[in-house]
Amino acid sequence: MLASSPSSQNKNPPPWATAPKPVLPENAPTAGYLCGGGGIFSAGFYIAGICSVWNIDRDPNDPKLSDAIARIYEQNFGHPVIRQTLQKVVTSGKLTNLQPPNILVLTQPCKHLSRSNPKAKETSSDISTAEAAVIALETFLSPVFVVENVPEYQHSTSWSLVKSALTKLDYSYNTQIVNTADYGIPQERHRFIAIAIRGSREESTLYKLRATQHSIGWYEAIADLLPSLEDIEPTATQLQRIATLPSHLLEQPLLIERVGAWGNPKVRLPEEPSWTIRKSIWIDQRHNSRANAINIRLPDGSWKNLGIRGAARLMTLPDWFTLPDAAWIAGSALGNGVPCLLATAIANAVKPLLVKSSQEESTHAPKQILLPKEVEVALLIQERTSNKTKKSTNTLTQNQANGSITMSKTTQLEATNPLQDFSFAESTTTDIVELAKEVVELGNSHTASFADLKKQALELGEKLKQLEAALGETLFQKLLKHCFPKELVRYFRNLTTQAKLIAKFPNLQQHILNLPICHAALLLAGTESQVEAILTSQTKWTISLIKERLASTSEQAIEATLSPGSPVVFLNKIGLLLSEENELLSIRNFGDGEIYQQPIDEVRALDKDTFDEFLNLLATIAGLNEQLNEALLTNDERTRNDIEAKLGKLAKCKRSLMNQLALTDENISCLTAAIDKSLSLRRLAQEDINRAFRIYNITDTDAVLAKANLLARLRIKGELNPQPTIAELIVAIATYLHKPTTKHGGGGIPITTREYNELIELVQQQNQTIAALKTEITEHQENAAPIDTNAIADELTTLRQKLTQYQQLIASQEQQIQALQEQVQSSVTTSETVTTDDTDTIEPGTVVKIIKHPIHAGKLGLFTGATIVNDWRFAEPVGVGKIVLMPGTKWHFPLEINNYNECIERSNLTLEQYRQLVELELIGDECKKVKEELSGNQDAITEAVYQLGKCLALANIPGWDDCGNFTDEYGKTLTGTTALRTCTTAIAELLDELCCQF
Repeated sequence: MLASSPSSQNKNPPPWATAPKPVLPENAPTAGYLCGGGGIFSAGFYIAGICSVWNIDRDPNDPKLSDAIARIYEQNFGHPVIRQTLQKVVTSGKLTNLQPPNILVLTQPCKHLSRSNPKAKETSSDISTAEAAVIALETFLSPVFVVENVPEYQHSTSWSLVKSALTKLDYSYNTQIVNTADYGIPQERHRFIAIAIRGSREESTLYKLRATQHSIGWYEAIADLLPSLEDIEPTATQLQRIATLPSHLLEQPLLIERVGAWGNPKVRLPEEPSWTIRKSIWIDQRHNSRANAINIRLPDGSWKNLGIRGAARLMTLPDWFTLPDAAWIAGSALGNGVPCLLATAIANAVKPLLVKSSQEESTHAPKQILLPKEVEVALLIQERTSNKTKKSTNTLTQNQANGSITMSKTTQLEATNPLQDFSFAESTTTDIVELAKEVVELGNSHTASFADLKKQALELGEKLKQLEAALGETLFQKLLKHCFPKELVRYFRNLTTQAKLIAKFPNLQQHILNLPICHAALLLAGTESQVEAILTSQTKWTISLIKERLASTSEQAIEATLSPGSPVVFLNKIGLLLSEENELLSIRNFGDGEIYQQPIDEVRALDKDTFDEFLNLLATIAGLNEQLNEALLTNDERTRNDIEAKLGKLAKCKRSLMNQLALTDENISCLTAAIDKSLSLRRLAQEDINRAFRIYNITDTDAVLAKANLLARLRIKGELNPQPTIAELIVAIATYLHKPTTKHGGGGIPITTREYNELIELVQQQNQTIAALKTEITEHQENAAPIDTNAIADELTTLRQKLTQYQQLIASQEQQIQALQEQVQSSVTTSETVTTDDTDTIEPGTVVKIIKHPIHAGKLGLFTGATIVNDWRFAEPVGVGKIVLMPGTKWHFPLEINNYNECIERSNLTLEQYRQLVELELIGDECKKVKEELSGNQDAITEAVYQLGKCLALANIPGWDDCGNFTDEYGKTLTGTTALRTCTTAIAELLDELCCQF
């Protein structure tokens, strides 16, 4: 049946929309929000009579938007938002200053888990947020705890941590996946909801949300707003999409997504709920407002913009809730929020539990006594030692690479030998033997039950540490090998090291537990500042990276101070400190030159010398990239290999300096576009040499300077002693720091095959020059007249000086040349020719994946080369990579990407595999077109049946109704081609009757 016409729709606003803001009593239940956003969820609780007392919310990746969303909350609820991350509030100990709420609500950010994110993957930041939420839950012990997130959250590590904490803290909980459209909300939005009550062990059916019987379409929610909505013009894509719809659908209002040249807009009928309103539709690729994101087409052909207020209605947000005019702010708050009526349904479900929970707590008050940690551990050990160890069918193994734990269902890894067979030393006391028994029992218990893995691992690690201290390392390892299989011995030794690391740095315990335990031994040798820098970074640390980080920060860090003219880090950017006034710092951003005002405690100073050297390094990399592009254009393979090898070594130096400055890739992104490569072409001064050697901790200064001089001579072959540039010094330092350890190293800094060949040519030229000079001297001596003696003597002295300089220069390279000759003769490639593992340079002909692009992100393409161009959007020339999409087809599409090194990554596909993939994509597109054509034909058939069926109904043909539907004698309604055949048969019979009559 067709939907009712707009005139018959109820144009009165829904009662929840225009209801006044309630006034809550002083004794109203309270709620505290962890990551509460702009307060959309809080508004739903407020409607149900639950008062908001505080909200912790901060997005460090977008502080400007985060502050704007916080202001929405403050304007509507009258108290300030705690504008810090939940992790920072927890670590600073500020939780204890907050009022304990009756209901604790966790609405953790979900962008990394949402299925709308093509690269959905849980991050370490998500997990640390969940860990901080667990600490908040332990701090407040609120009677009711509510969690809301995307459905994928139920399978995340974050939820596992929260779930374990609920069990530990005596909460019973119920989880469910809900669709907001089932709760009287004009929007489809699937969410994960968990409701927990403390102290109750009854079946938790009372607080399971019940769907409402009344459903509401988008039109009913916004009908009263239509006259005031903005008139707009549709896009060509919208008009094209509308043209494919059956004509009877155009007789009613339609909700339509606004799209550009690409994409197929969503369309909803009046009685249908809207699609999920997301944050992304309100912000374009440049982070600007997109206010015209959702449109309405009316039956008269006019178009309206739904706007922010209309979108608020689809979120069931009451009209008293104020929103800013800027769509990128209000739309982000709406897109990240939870529809109010769903929050109200949750609130109404949990309010009765507050009374029930308080009664149970008063009845079972002795259960809430908290024991000291030592007593708790002692009781746990006593309980375990009094019971027999349960056997399990699980196997515990440890991954060497990352320390992860996996379980098999075939074999039990438990103590293989009884402890009484072990030979203790004669000096071993009874206490130590008892401790060893506890360790063995805990080890078996740990491998038999994984219900509370982290707690057991901490307890076992502490006991192992105590046993090692009592027995000594040698006897301790011998005992482990005697009692456990080798897989568990390795795991238990890592647990011991982890316990030592926690004991050494107790303030970093949570971070230590997040790192693979096989890394603990490395960190144990570091200082607290080094370990903290590693554990609090977002980098995915490997053993090699940790070693490099500890080595690069082994020197005492230089204490940088905030002073005008010093470089600083702020808001994940780098800038120059200009001045200080009223505890606010004026900072000029290196990227765009904009002036920022920041509080002192949110700004970190950088050491100026180290930062200047870092700028020199970036400028050198930029200059080499330009030379690489020229080599690619001229197909100079030898030069390309040489530059790629240099870039690989410079990349290691770059990472080392970033570690010293504690910078991330996000921090330095602004420097990449602003760096001036001419900085690296400046001639060396003594202060440059001293600073570089100090920063990089160079000891063999003569070898580095010899390499820099060699590079300068190869650049300017006509001069005898050209002055090296900063770039040549940095390349020499990188070569020195990352030289190979092969037998053909030559005893000093190696030179490449290209440098060797050029040096041989240069030496040959110099030998020829020397021979010519000697001949010239001999001729002068034999043929010169007596009157020319002084002139000949002066010239002879000059020539002899040049000869001596040439001979000294050649002698300084003799050892390296000899080693390289041996290397060339034995067909062994020199160091820099093969050392390209660490370079990020991508060769032409490589299949790449586009990771950053407003339109083509996620697509594969063929990298054909790069060039340097002058772009009006950038102050300096930029590197542009050329990518070909769909090569070898008529859709062959060339694409140019600025800063391509940051926007593409290598794919593991070969060129042949990629061409096969392109062919499969083309086949898939053809199938899609056929499907669309079939769909269009189906719509045409439906329209034809609709029109002809009405005619047959007017002719009183049995089975046809006024809506063009045919019902057969069995009561079945026919559709599609079956209905069309029935229709044509009826028309043919009708024509036969008419012919017979005439």
